[in-house]
Amino acid sequence: MTALLLALAVSASAASGAYQAELKRIAAQGYRPESSAEAVVSQGILRAVVFKKGDGAQRLYVTLEAASQVKTLHMELGGAQKIALDGVHGEGKLPDLGQDGGRVIAYRLTAPALEQESLIVLRWAGGRLEKTARLPGGRFLDVDGDGRPEAVTRERPLGPLFTISCSSFHTMAQAAWRSEVYAWRNGSLVKASQNYKPFYDERIAQTRGRAAAIDARATDDYGGFFGLTLSLYFDYAASGRSREGWTEFRRLYPVRASDPGPVKKCLGQMETELKRRLNIPDGWQ
Repeated sequence: MTALLLALAVSASAASGAYQAELKRIAAQGYRPESSAEAVVSQGILRAVVFKKGDGAQRLYVTLEAASQVKTLHMELGGAQKIALDGVHGEGKLPDLGQDGGRVIAYRLTAPALEQESLIVLRWAGGRLEKTARLPGGRFLDVDGDGRPEAVTRERPLGPLFTISCSSFHTMAQAAWRSEVYAWRNGSLVKASQNYKPFYDERIAQTRGRAAAIDARATDDYGGFFGLTLSLYFDYAASGRSREGWTEFRRLYPVRASDPGPVKKCLGQMETELKRRLNIPDGWQ
């Protein structure tokens, strides 16, 4: 924290009088810099700064300092949401993630009470700042190890309260997560999950191992097991292998001859409901 504050102070002292005046204006409202990143662009100095008050309130300002003027290009008010610059700004820089001359500003908005988080991605190019993406649970990660980070999302596609129930069974699937991979294409982030099968294969192997260690008929956390098996399906589906994922999902819920009639009926109802929600074709087994 001390190093961060020192870096912010050095940046402010090296800034023009116009930018120092802007800092003083914001400070008069009770806000102090918490984190920042910047880049020199042809039009001047582009900055993204998260400010915070003593009561925890936050603001994000994206500014362009040029010709002794400071122009605010974008502002985000924290309110009930927390604001944090993404890890790609760890060195205090606005990187060229697309490797096309543009500059990226990425920050996360988190609503703790709702357990919701979004990654907001802005891109400066051609003298303009544009919003490129808003991704649920997004993080920039170098998925394939090529030194060029992709954005990986994380969301509950069935919602946090999705429930399967019948006369002898009731469970929620709050742990059913889906992740998609977005890659840079012509200055935009586009869904490219099917191009990253090794990434999903690793996730599938980990989830399969966790599910294999659970006895579905004896566990006290059936909702957790249900969430794991659905997450397994979602990883297959995201990587273009929905049918294979559905087959594996069904394999984890075999009906035994010794199962009571209500259990067999309930498993059948569960499968029917999931096929409807997941748009599984009738012919898939």
